[in-house]
Amino acid sequence: MQSRNALNSGDITNANRYSVTARNLMISSIVIGVIWIAAVIAVYAYNLSRLNKCTYGNC
Repeated sequence: MQSRNALNSGDITNANRYSVTARNLMISSIVIGVIWIAAVIAVYAYNLSRLNKCTYGNC
């Protein structure tokens, strides 16, 4: 939104800066989301493997 407002007012330098910042924040949020999903899957798989190794009450 800010980049569009800056571009409409003719401020190309700030429009570019806002655009780059928005792009970097979007990439960062996607990377953090992927890491978070991988961590959740890893913890779930670890807990599932521990659950399956319990035999005769020995865990």
